[in-house]
Amino acid sequence: MDLSSPDGSTQLAALALPLINQVPGDAHRIQLRQTLGLKLGIFDDSQLDRLVPKQAESGLSRPAPQLKRTTMRILIGLLVQNPDLAPLVPPLDALDQNKLPGLGLFKELVKTCLAQPGLTTGQLLELYRGTNDAATLENIIDVGRYSR
Repeated sequence: MDLSSPDGSTQLAALALPLINQVPGDAHRIQLRQTLGLKLGIFDDSQLDRLVPKQAESGLSRPAPQLKRTTMRILIGLLVQNPDLAPLVPPLDALDQNKLPGLGLFKELVKTCLAQPGLTTGQLLELYRGTNDAATLENIIDVGRYSR
């Protein structure tokens, strides 16, 4: 980001001001706004507000890209949120993992839930913490929670 150009200054202000406005405590927020103004060469706080479009200042941004709600993602989300449903899952051996993305993870989750009856969602997620599937599971849970 080139702060010597007007576009660079506007971009920095647009990125920083919404975050600064979220800081609790008036004194610290004012100090951060003054520091930003000094970096941009703007000494009047009202000029700093005019530099940023109202949408950027209010913290509104483009929504995060949504994961496509596939049948497998829905099944994984349901199982993670309700591990006690694992005994109801029919045998999956006849299904081809190459044709159904996520089937391997689903089978693994079913196996884990069956091996540990009474497992809670938190315990299940904790078992996968630090694995390659941890982020996938958390994203699926978040998508299920917010896209109903």
